[in-house]
Amino acid sequence: MGTIVQAQQEFLDWHIACTGRTGMIALARAETNRTTPALRLLAKENWDEHYDPIWGGVVFLPGPTTWAPEAGHPIEFLVAFNGGPRFALSGIVCWRRLKGHEMARPGVGVLVAPSLRSRLEYITRFARGELPERRRSRRTATRIRVLYSRGSRRWLNFTDDISATGIFLRACEPLAIGEQTALLLTAPRDDYPPVPVIGRVVRRAAVGVDRGMGIELLFDDDATRAVVSEFVAHFDRGTAK
Repeated sequence: MGTIVQAQQEFLDWHIACTGRTGMIALARAETNRTTPALRLLAKENWDEHYDPIWGGVVFLPGPTTWAPEAGHPIEFLVAFNGGPRFALSGIVCWRRLKGHEMARPGVGVLVAPSLRSRLEYITRFARGELPERRRSRRTATRIRVLYSRGSRRWLNFTDDISATGIFLRACEPLAIGEQTALLLTAPRDDYPPVPVIGRVVRRAAVGVDRGMGIELLFDDDATRAVVSEFVAHFDRGTAK
């Protein structure tokens, strides 16, 4: 495996030396004129159908290849588990299959950058159920307004889902992992009082249409925890759309 990783690194180093990573990424985006592709997995076990660790970490992105850059070009993409986490990855297109057949679908193979090998290993362990379940409470898929800030800057964005302990917030500029911010949770029809709470970013997706951040809610006392729990239950009961 060490030889494979070394060969992968040499290929990436050669590519960067010949073309310049930054310029080629910009070129690939301009040529495709599309958002960052996402590999959406309905079940955890589907990951093994798309990931080949033998050749140093190749991920298969199925679908029409008209959006994809040519082989040898850098690419960024997301891996998104249904109802679960999202992971941002990048690498180099190592092959393209323009037409599918009975045994194989059309798509591209992406050789993931060596610096992201630990992320690939984490995804594999997650998919195989080798990681403890971090989500501590049921999440409700609902769109609520959230006001938050960093220094003198303020943003207003919307959630994908919410639970009594956390939210996933859509954001073009996600905050850094570990960063804390004051949040104001607001019901979409203003039929429930806004709830202020402190949150800490625990994961982020900085590219593609799924850009955003997972935020853990922090509570100074049981009273604040109870207010947030009741706010979430308001949506869980279906009284707000």
